[in-house]
Amino acid sequence: MKLLLVDIGNTTADFRLYDTVTRELSPLIRPFTQDALNLTPEAIITDLENAQLDVRELEAIIYVSVVPKLNETIRAIGALWQLSVESLRHDLPVDWSRFKLPNLNLLGADFVANFYGVEASYQLKNCAVVALGTATTIFVIQDGNFIGTTISPGIQTSLQGLYAQAALLSEMQYCYLPQPLGHNTFESMSIGTINGHYYMIQGLLAEMRKTMPLEQVLFTGGNMNYYRDLIDTDICFDETLIFKGLIYLYEQKYGNKATHA
Repeated sequence: MKLLLVDIGNTTADFRLYDTVTRELSPLIRPFTQDALNLTPEAIITDLENAQLDVRELEAIIYVSVVPKLNETIRAIGALWQLSVESLRHDLPVDWSRFKLPNLNLLGADFVANFYGVEASYQLKNCAVVALGTATTIFVIQDGNFIGTTISPGIQTSLQGLYAQAALLSEMQYCYLPQPLGHNTFESMSIGTINGHYYMIQGLLAEMRKTMPLEQVLFTGGNMNYYRDLIDTDICFDETLIFKGLIYLYEQKYGNKATHA
């Protein structure tokens, strides 16, 4: 059997298919969240079917969301298909005692899914996870517990804000460059935004290392691809971390049913 996994972020809604036998994870559709908000459940179903999804193979829908308005859309899809729908925050067996924060209601569900993705795939007790999306976030795990986060504007979020205020700057495919200074707009923007964002992350991590051990740093999220080609780094890149967390929690809840159905 297969599971439909959905990661609803502020920028995109990422639908993936997970085969519980082969353990293969395959992309299906990834509409922009603003577009998805205007789509009916039936329209999303049509897009999924056009992506060759066979609902007869599905066992359940599991989702993580930071956009509450889309939660009902996902549940409506489950009702139309007569499938159970599992929300990370409300239906999966999260051990909230491991999240050492004063108000867990304010913790985004994406942090929780990535935390369990680390547990599922890396078993690290002391590490930092950098998620590069609409926002760039860093959370730290110490002694196997989630102890805190930082949140910064993401790369594209920062660029869009700059474009809106600077008429002469245009959108281009900026990238990480090896030199410290640019000699044209493209180079200068690339160094200032892509390189600068990386140095911001490294600066925050350096401050964290002064008081806590970090045996590994993981990068995840759609914008991590800006840094994949860095050769002088021991960063672990894992684009599917959030889905690994969803799968792990589902398997914790249903045991062998989730992997041998």
